[in-house]
Amino acid sequence: MTKRWTDDRLMFPVFVDEEKVVLDLNWRKRIWMPDVFFENSIEGHVQDTIIPNMYIWLFKNKTIQFTARISIEFSCHMDLRLFPHDTQECDMIIMSLAHTEDEMQLIWDKDSNITQGEHIVLPQFEIIKVSSSDCKKDVRFSCLKGSVMMTRRSGYYITNVYIPTSLIVFMSMLSFWIPPDAVPARVTLGVTSLLTIVTKQYQASLPNVSYIVALNIWLSACIGFVFVSLLEYATVIALHTHLKKMSKINVSTFNEQVKVVHKIYPRDTRSIRNGWTSRKPKRETFWTKHLAKLTPENIDYASRILFPCVFISQCSIYWAIYYHN
Repeated sequence: MTKRWTDDRLMFPVFVDEEKVVLDLNWRKRIWMPDVFFENSIEGHVQDTIIPNMYIWLFKNKTIQFTARISIEFSCHMDLRLFPHDTQECDMIIMSLAHTEDEMQLIWDKDSNITQGEHIVLPQFEIIKVSSSDCKKDVRFSCLKGSVMMTRRSGYYITNVYIPTSLIVFMSMLSFWIPPDAVPARVTLGVTSLLTIVTKQYQASLPNVSYIVALNIWLSACIGFVFVSLLEYATVIALHTHLKKMSKINVSTFNEQVKVVHKIYPRDTRSIRNGWTSRKPKRETFWTKHLAKLTPENIDYASRILFPCVFISQCSIYWAIYYHN
């Protein structure tokens, strides 16, 4: 940080031929210095690994330059609704503590404005813009603002959250290709997928905020797909069991009727069966016609096509809305 101001009360040493002289740091208590402070700072200190990194220059035109290497932690209000595809803008606000705007005005130096260091690399963010301007937080005091616009690097979340959860959802859809009779295989696959994706949600490093972020929507949708695949198998196994019971009841009822007819009219049972099968079925209604097609095999066949199509559509909508919105 560099501050530069002019004080006409100072006199440059006559015996010095150079354009500037370096003053001792004790002069900080003897000369007037601007009372600037960082309004949104949380913690800060002057770096002093070997010696305090600060110095004071006095120029011939009675200009004083104070430079110090400081480290400051700022507070930044972030809106994380698009996390982890969000873009954040953090400000650094500099104000005068006691001198009003009529007494002292803060302006950015055109030659040494706020800049980004060449070797600054953030693990989660990429700095896309650094700017400086005036701020009018209080009309009585002069104010400066430096802004840093950053976009979050989403590569970590793509490789550690999005790709694994997508594979888990597709793995749960493999149960539609397993026969309904293989109960242990389908139940194990569905329950394992559900427990894995719930565990992945707790390991996703979600921000502790009171509103829903984009990653919450993605994980909730994936959990919903895995849970619905379990409900699909519950429906299939219930219908499969019901059809088995109905077939056994029909066979036993037919055998009993054949026995009764054979006792009353002793004749060839083949003709009885032919008469039974030649009876005209009852008139089918709209619902009975369509419910007859509702078999476990048809439900699994429809799920093999419907579930992947809906999940791919959901992925397309999600990325179209949230990715670099």
